[in-house]
Amino acid sequence: MTCPNAAEALKEFCAANETDVTVIMGMCVDGDLMRRDIAVFHVSQPEVAHEVCIGVFVMTLAFYRKIFSMISSTVWSGR
Repeated sequence: MTCPNAAEALKEFCAANETDVTVIMGMCVDGDLMRRDIAVFHVSQPEVAHEVCIGVFVMTLAFYRKIFSMISSTVWSGR
């Protein structure tokens, strides 16, 4: 989906909240299927948004690894 005024709306949001970077997260749940999306917007430097997006991705992977490790150790230990 494309919104022709999305960039302008994001710029207005950043100005109103005195921020340069906005992170937008979304989730769609359809029965047993769940999708997650993330978007990062920087007012004037798209490369900063890209770096923030990579950082969020890496942190999310680390979080899921930790959760998986905790679940695996509990399952295998019989607790």
